[in-house]
Amino acid sequence: MVRMDARGPTETARRLRIALDLHDAGVSLMRARLRRLHPDADAQELRDRLKTWLQTRPGARWGDAIGSRRKA
Repeated sequence: MVRMDARGPTETARRLRIALDLHDAGVSLMRARLRRLHPDADAQELRDRLKTWLQTRPGARWGDAIGSRRKA
């Protein structure tokens, strides 16, 4: 059974949309940064660099959560 946030489904959905929008904004900013840092890179190289960043930035391996990783 999944427990809903006490604030209700509408507020929970709003917060999730905000989090997803922030993620998209961060990806867009990094894509622009990579274009500036590597102006001669083709589209595929930039996609590869962005993918690498998404998978290896600090916290990416365990889901960006603070604190210690716990077993499920």
